[in-house]
Amino acid sequence: HLRLLYRRDVGQRANARCIIFHESTNRPDAVSPGGANLGLLQINRVHASAFYRLTGKPIDPGAFDPRLAGQFGFVLWSEQGWRPWATRHVCGLG
Repeated sequence: HLRLLYRRDVGQRANARCIIFHESTNRPDAVSPGGANLGLLQINRVHASAFYRLTGKPIDPGAFDPRLAGQFGFVLWSEQGWRPWATRHVCGLG
């Protein structure tokens, strides 16, 4: 799901898989209980304008597309590491 991340840093594959599993249980259609986080990577709606700028699609439904979520997730990870994902602690990432 994060092919760009996989290609760039093979060592991050397990981390990405852990984040995806704990954020969405590998479900592209996942929505957090409050509705603020969407898709495999549970991209928060606060990123709606950045998501649109990058993908050309609204965050809803765009974040439910694994390819778009991966594209945005890669950019977010490139800028901030795993900090944006609350489950990073479960994955041993800080």
